[in-house]
Amino acid sequence: MLFSEPYFESEQALLVSETSGIYSFNDLKNQKVSVKSGTTSDALLPDYQASPLYAETTWLTVKNVLRGDSAGSLGDIGPMRYYRNRYKQYRLRLIVDSNLPKEEYGFAVRKTDTELLRQINQGLAKVKADGTYNRIYRKYF
Repeated sequence: MLFSEPYFESEQALLVSETSGIYSFNDLKNQKVSVKSGTTSDALLPDYQASPLYAETTWLTVKNVLRGDSAGSLGDIGPMRYYRNRYKQYRLRLIVDSNLPKEEYGFAVRKTDTELLRQINQGLAKVKADGTYNRIYRKYF
């Protein structure tokens, strides 16, 4: 497959309750952390000696935090920011480790769809140039 120009840079973020006592990824030792199986987040947990609590979607990982079933939810920063902002009444906090690698999102197309890829890249360039991308980004992230 071919990928478009990146439209979003992501990094791993840990969503916790403000009262959790967790202030860095290093505080995850022996903690239960909710993640989606097979993701970058899942692969990080052994580095911090945390136990995974698997869920099928990012929303379900966040629900585990809201219910108190896990100490935190680990995932891409975009959705984690959204849920922190959406559920302010739960007093959630994001933790980011700037030493972890960043990842870029792009649209995937079949190798034979070069015209479609060109159109996607043109569209991305247009919405970035006219400010639409920034408005959408600020609204959700």
